[in-house]
Amino acid sequence: MEQKVEDFIPFNNIIRKHLLQIRKWGVTLSVIGFVLSVIGLLAALIVLQIGPAGRLPALGLVPRIPLKVISAVFYCHLAALFFFPSLFLHKFCAKLKVAFNLHDEIIMGDAFLQLSTMIKIVVVMIIISFVLYASLVALITSSILRLNPY
Repeated sequence: MEQKVEDFIPFNNIIRKHLLQIRKWGVTLSVIGFVLSVIGLLAALIVLQIGPAGRLPALGLVPRIPLKVISAVFYCHLAALFFFPSLFLHKFCAKLKVAFNLHDEIIMGDAFLQLSTMIKIVVVMIIISFVLYASLVALITSSILRLNPY
């Protein structure tokens, strides 16, 4: 794809300085996200091994599910929430560093594509989380009203 001269925005020293600072903080944030993902997976494994033995009450068509399975799924969901955005943020930071070192506009474009992908993933995961949370609240509320109509 050929770029026109009018479409090119040159990076002055201020923009370059800010992008390098974003890269440093982005690497830090992505490492924190990876660590939190591992902690979430470890928490899921621990909950499965020594989690609560109780069960949720039967909710119509939904069978009785052990609490530790629900807790493990919750922790795995949290791990995924941290892992995928962290992965694309890390890719953005790595490509940004290479683009600045090689003065390569194509790699810079790839870096911003990774950042764009990370933002899309975060938006989709937030929407999915809201839907799951609303479904869970509706399911629990309906079961409480069915068990105790007063």
